[in-house]
Amino acid sequence: MVEEAAAIDEARLISRGVDGGLFEFVVSGPCVTTTLADTGAIARTVVAENGVGDILADVPAHVDVRRVVEQFQTHHSKSTLTACRNSEEPIPVRTERGLHATMADQLTDKQQEVLRTAYLSGYFSWPRRTTAEECADALGIAQPTFSQHIRAAQEKIISRLFDAYTEP
Repeated sequence: MVEEAAAIDEARLISRGVDGGLFEFVVSGPCVTTTLADTGAIARTVVAENGVGDILADVPAHVDVRRVVEQFQTHHSKSTLTACRNSEEPIPVRTERGLHATMADQLTDKQQEVLRTAYLSGYFSWPRRTTAEECADALGIAQPTFSQHIRAAQEKIISRLFDAYTEP
């Protein structure tokens, strides 16, 4: 099948099981998972049997579902949307855009402003190019307020990072 598929450049068997196997494909040209990833959606499962494929994909809250479907059907004209369901289950963040949106949702506007100012002015550089006092002055706030916002923002980001590794 691989030799007949023009879009598949390489294929290799990763593991063999009783009911099938896991393969790795190097694909050039249109690919369903690439189309999904380009729109911000995440392919959960891709199964093909007897020339028919089924794809289960997650679309994070910050991504427009209609745009994902339209883009997918544009690139894969014989595709049909079978079902669309809302879920309260969190979607793992695997894209840069998804990570940015998740982090931004965690922080207050003031925390984002303080972090951005600190970052752009060199507060996190080594050696530091600016002090907390200078950042606070640039924002028109007191230094203790700056420190409070930056610590709260750092705690949220770091806890988000490490909580991802401790979830069951």
